[in-house]
Amino acid sequence: MKRRNPQGRMLDENQGRWRVLSAYFALTYAAFLVNTGFYLKYPVIDGTIQCIYLASVWLTYSFLYLAAPMAMIAAWNSITTSPMARRMGLSRLPVWLVLGAPAVLLLGGVHLYFFANRFVYGLYKFHLHSGFVRNLVLTRGGLESMGSDTTTSVTVGILTAGFIGLQWALFALALRSVQSRRWTTWLIRPRRLVGTVAVLIVLGLFERCTFAISSIRGYMPVLSSAETFPFYLRMTVGGLARKLGIEAARSDELHVSVGANHLKYPLQPIRMAAVRPRHNIVWLVSESLRWDMLDPEIMPATYAFGKKSARFLNHFSGGNGTRMGVFSMFYGLHGPYWFSFMNERRGPVLVDLILEDNYQMELFTSARFTYPEFDKTFWARVPVEHLHEAEKGFGWEKDRENVGKILDFIDQRDPARPFFTFQFFESPHARYYFPPECVIREPYLETFNYATFDPSKDIELVKNRYINSCRHLDTQIDRILKSLETHGLLDSTIVMITGDHGEEFMEHGMWGHNSKFHEEQIRVPLVIWVPGKPPVEIPRMTSHLDIAATVLKVLGVENAESDYGLGHETSSAAQNVTIPFSRGGTTSRSLMTATSQFTLSRVSAWAIRSSALRRAIETRSRRSSRSGCDPA
Repeated sequence: MKRRNPQGRMLDENQGRWRVLSAYFALTYAAFLVNTGFYLKYPVIDGTIQCIYLASVWLTYSFLYLAAPMAMIAAWNSITTSPMARRMGLSRLPVWLVLGAPAVLLLGGVHLYFFANRFVYGLYKFHLHSGFVRNLVLTRGGLESMGSDTTTSVTVGILTAGFIGLQWALFALALRSVQSRRWTTWLIRPRRLVGTVAVLIVLGLFERCTFAISSIRGYMPVLSSAETFPFYLRMTVGGLARKLGIEAARSDELHVSVGANHLKYPLQPIRMAAVRPRHNIVWLVSESLRWDMLDPEIMPATYAFGKKSARFLNHFSGGNGTRMGVFSMFYGLHGPYWFSFMNERRGPVLVDLILEDNYQMELFTSARFTYPEFDKTFWARVPVEHLHEAEKGFGWEKDRENVGKILDFIDQRDPARPFFTFQFFESPHARYYFPPECVIREPYLETFNYATFDPSKDIELVKNRYINSCRHLDTQIDRILKSLETHGLLDSTIVMITGDHGEEFMEHGMWGHNSKFHEEQIRVPLVIWVPGKPPVEIPRMTSHLDIAATVLKVLGVENAESDYGLGHETSSAAQNVTIPFSRGGTTSRSLMTATSQFTLSRVSAWAIRSSALRRAIETRSRRSSRSGCDPA
């Protein structure tokens, strides 16, 4: 059966469509190889075998990435050429509409996804299909926390249109060449198609076997390269190797298994001193605040307050992301416990005591309490009317709005009851926004577009943005401190100032956080003001795990620290260094029942090796003469 197509040429309805699809797939595969070829720049090349392995993965996985959508398109083609479809009149529709439109939209989307994934992987070293990204997309406030704006949205729109346009051009080229019976006759000859598939099968077997052997031998160039390509399926043959008498190389890896989440927390009932202070508590946490920002030029007000307080010079967060960092400071526990506590909606002992002591509580965030899920962990027992989220504006504008509400709360509180307030600042969150009057570093990247940002070229300009945003943060902390001083509350208020984690600016080849445990990503400032305590600088290593123990001791908790956490009260003589996992040991007491303890095995080295945990690095930044910043 033949019909006249819109260009006036004859096109066989069945055979012609399949030839168009074959040519279109070949052209799309060639274009897609260019897209995925940029993934090859990320692995550090170390040997010929690794090069051949990477080339094999690139060629075979690019084909596999397209195979599923092409199968869907082929199935749709079969449906639209079936006898029923002819009776419905689908066969009379133009090929470009009934077949081209769905093919172009589907494969254009595939192109866009892998382009976006490459961009994300280049910045953060994780893929879009990771659990972190799923949580980011599906949780209220997740995407908002990335701080995108209209410029980024427009850029994404342009890229989407570009990939759709590319696929339309490829489909039009395939359709025209099949109609004219030109070069596609050579391209899609059965022998060539079979030969191409055979070559890909051989390359696929090679990369499968190479990875399997590398996993046995512990050949890291290949094993680490496998992380580069999304959806990579690992092939291991450990059981077969043991049967053949091949000994697998031991690796420095940690295996954690978690069973049922039945918490036993705290381990013992909390005992309070008969006579204890009922201090107010002001808990201030900033997004992405690294330790070297607590500088007399960058954050002069906070620095001056730190000189009158306990200032911790070698302090580390409990993680390189917000979730684990804030969890560790409130619970005094390591980050992996987060999931068990969230599942059971179990708040920390600290918040339990504050609620039981009838504190006035007003809690503020310039992000969302739902991302990360603070409302299901720290504040699970706090009535929702006491959880306040700033709704509109950039991070610095939300910070100003929330600080204004905190000052109103302090003014209007009941003086007969102690109060607890918490603020999570967003000023230093990427993309590091600030008002013009807070510029102390120039030049800085004036337009920060995620889609066009190049860390290798723009990082110094971006870091200047970050420094300016930290200066704005300082003005907002200063507003709170001045209010406490004006009301005469510093004699009865614990003030805690810190960051959830740090921020890296390519010091070790990364930007941001949540990627590596370098010092820049996990070291943060910590200032604790306790009424009646003299100023002190603490040079020894401390961590967020110590904060809960320190505050609870001040509030009159008599239990041993191990009853409710893993940290240490910072003024004690104990010099314990809190490191997540150490050689060959397990914790003798667990905050979970025996069915859900963390099991450690095959730990042959310290989990954290960075010299950042053993030494401080003095960072020298360029100075600028500008210093004015209006806090209001």
